[in-house]
Amino acid sequence: MTKCYLGVATLAGRKSILKLAQRMTSSFCHAIGASSFHTWTKVTSKNGEDIRISSRKNLNDPGEPLGLILCAVCSVWLPVSQNVLFDFLRDETRRNEVLFLMFLSIFWLINRLA
Repeated sequence: MTKCYLGVATLAGRKSILKLAQRMTSSFCHAIGASSFHTWTKVTSKNGEDIRISSRKNLNDPGEPLGLILCAVCSVWLPVSQNVLFDFLRDETRRNEVLFLMFLSIFWLINRLA
């Protein structure tokens, strides 16, 4: 019987997850990095919030779907210190709370953009 480490039972599976995480991190950094090639456009939503949008075309990167890649971001102010927020996010015993808040934030953002 194999040991299960964080839900991935095989060494090949763990390596695959690490490669996925590396591609996601690289893609995220590539997307948020502003340059003359990747510019951000400021859009104001119906309720006055600022949203930044960047778009690009993927023609041959195997780690992403082909076609138009759209990235939209907005900022949220939280009334807590950075340390309190970081401690909350890294506390494994509160993982369900973090996931629940992330799930709610998706619906909040969709509602705000609509």
